[in-house]
Amino acid sequence: SLKAAFDPAKTDYLYFVSKNDGRHVFSTSLKQQNYWVDIYQKGKKQ
Repeated sequence: SLKAAFDPAKTDYLYFVSKNDGRHVFSTSLKQQNYWVDIYQKGKKQ
């Protein structure tokens, strides 16, 4: 974990949200992030 903090992977991901099952979804834009928050955190249907 220290290596990851000092030498992070090169990605375009800016955001993440928990799926409430131990997994996460990563997003590259705020629009995409808000979509996943609505689905996984607010319980809205797709």
